[in-house]
Amino acid sequence: MNTEYNVYTHISGKEHVACEVYHLPEHVQPHVDFVIPFVHFDAKANSRSGGETISPARDIGQPGVGINPKTTGTISGIIGELEQYDEYITPICFRTLYALFYEPVATDRNSFGVGEYTPQAYLQSDLQMFAQNYSTDLIGKEPYLVSIDGGYAQTTYEDFGYNGESDLDLQYGISLVTGEQTVSLYQTGDMVEGASFNNFLDAIDGSYCSFEGGGDPNEDGVYPDTQPGGYAGPLACGTVKPAYVISTSYGYNEADLIPVLRRAAVAPSTRSSD
Repeated sequence: MNTEYNVYTHISGKEHVACEVYHLPEHVQPHVDFVIPFVHFDAKANSRSGGETISPARDIGQPGVGINPKTTGTISGIIGELEQYDEYITPICFRTLYALFYEPVATDRNSFGVGEYTPQAYLQSDLQMFAQNYSTDLIGKEPYLVSIDGGYAQTTYEDFGYNGESDLDLQYGISLVTGEQTVSLYQTGDMVEGASFNNFLDAIDGSYCSFEGGGDPNEDGVYPDTQPGGYAGPLACGTVKPAYVISTSYGYNEADLIPVLRRAAVAPSTRSSD
């Protein structure tokens, strides 16, 4: 491939193998999407001392796994306009940034969904507090739950690690489409096994379940879950009608991925590599 690989070392000591460029013969290129390791510098730096344990993809909803939202604690007051745009991200910031001042006109024909992974779950009290301060049209509103592989909005564990991601996704997602549009919550995985992005894709596209041999039991949630307290139903395979627009805010920033990887995550005929 006329390629030189290097080991790059972060200040934390974590090492990452990558290259700056690689080449494939012209007659080979149409048959290869990408080569791994390759040009992505997408390794997450490890701030812990000692070795690192890589969690399976089905643990994506667990606190501390992957790239999670951060909090600096409390704020001094409610910011509802743009005067502190550089310090606080609020719904008015997003609307202004993307010029998205949306007034729904066909809510019965449109659909929007948000994917979440158990045990990560939203709290209705958090959504209502946010609505009172930033989006009053959401007062009394909550997402429509679509359970995948036994998923439900658990309230057994409540803290920022278990609720931060789901709260954030739904608070801003629902705000952008306003309280007039029903938002579906695709809650994926039970409390025991969890679920991966592949489990979610299995549910919304039945052909994905068997593509290239199907799921990986070392990475994906396996259902029925025979463990105590597990979901005893079958693996969700093409059982969920997908919304026209779906947000699943886990894993990577879209801009960090080359086009072929972005297509692999959304095309029904490919299986993502997680």
